[in-house]
Amino acid sequence: MIRSAHTVMDLIIDESGRAKKAQVGVDLTLNRVSLVGKQLMTYPDSGAYENSGVIVSDASPKELSKLAKYTEVEPRQLDGFANKVFVLERGVYSIEFEQGLGALPATQTAMIINRSTVGRSGALIRSSIYDPGFNTPKMGALMYVLTPIMIEQYARVAQIVIMENEEADLYNGSYQGEKDKR
Repeated sequence: MIRSAHTVMDLIIDESGRAKKAQVGVDLTLNRVSLVGKQLMTYPDSGAYENSGVIVSDASPKELSKLAKYTEVEPRQLDGFANKVFVLERGVYSIEFEQGLGALPATQTAMIINRSTVGRSGALIRSSIYDPGFNTPKMGALMYVLTPIMIEQYARVAQIVIMENEEADLYNGSYQGEKDKR
């Protein structure tokens, strides 16, 4: 079962006050954008490789996953807009919302998807699953831009929905809290 907007809003951390209830979820507002792209990365004792990221097994040192680099996109002030605007070319971006998430109960799991206006404009937003027990002061997701797009900073671009699940162990992994972001 997907939870009501009232249930979701009770778990949202929204210091800006810009989150808005939808029917079953809460709309999230865009804060920061970083390009995830092919970049030259130097690995310890191994040389340099062109790569976008590093995914390690449980047996490898977690520090290796931090070798991935992101290029922050600076928003621009454009005529007619109340706020600065992110001008984005085709590519994959790591995005950060203004909102955070309080610890999910053992019976709830969350996911972030784009609002329909973003999809109709040529981009898709998806998050990984937010497991029971997970919390973070600022949520993040990936945005796949399929055609150039302009998005105003603080615009409502995605919606978080919370689904009910059977009681589960609480998440206590390495991406808890501040580490949800890049």
